[in-house]
Amino acid sequence: MEQIVLNIQNLEGEVFYTKRRIAFKYVIIGNAIQIVGNRPYLITFQNIQNAFILGPVVGPGAYPNNIIGPSYVWALLNDPRIIQE
Repeated sequence: MEQIVLNIQNLEGEVFYTKRRIAFKYVIIGNAIQIVGNRPYLITFQNIQNAFILGPVVGPGAYPNNIIGPSYVWALLNDPRIIQE
């Protein structure tokens, strides 16, 4: 998980895509990422870790309700730039 957090930090400002191909960017704010765009979500790294612990899911709708910004979290955890070892 540490490498994933580092990758997320290093890719701040890059364009990512949700499963529905909606483009978004984010900025790091403390221990969270702020989604930039129409729906500004503040997603903590703890939230991303909680989703990561659940393992791979087929789409954002498979996450439980306690995962904030599931479309964005899913996009990050399924992007090869983020999950590379």
